[in-house]
Amino acid sequence: MSRLEQKSTDELARAKEFLDIAQQTLEKSLKTTANRLYFAAERAVVAYLFAMEIKVSKKHGSIWNAAKTVDMKWHTLLQVLYDLRLQADYGANSTIKILTKEVISPYISEVSSLLADIEKKIAQKEKEKKTTPL
Repeated sequence: MSRLEQKSTDELARAKEFLDIAQQTLEKSLKTTANRLYFAAERAVVAYLFAMEIKVSKKHGSIWNAAKTVDMKWHTLLQVLYDLRLQADYGANSTIKILTKEVISPYISEVSSLLADIEKKIAQKEKEKKTTPL
């Protein structure tokens, strides 16, 4: 397994853990849910980028720009979740949506779908890699 493939696997595991925490905290802490949802989505996108052998810096903007080249929906999702996270973590004013339970709840399934989509794309790439002659 290459270094980037290992990083991809690690990031995907981290994304799943963050999503699980977001699901568990929805009734207890919207702030924690918002924070973990953003990082679940971001780590999933980073996992995909590493799997595709695309190196990206740890800066949010770099990750968003790389996501935009793959799927504009990923980019948009990251921006909305980042806005919600800034409200949660820093009390920032919203530039997109106000952090409420009604707003954040649907994003749990959106991030879950993102993770499933990314896992599928990574598995497809691995399958193609195994069947492609050197």
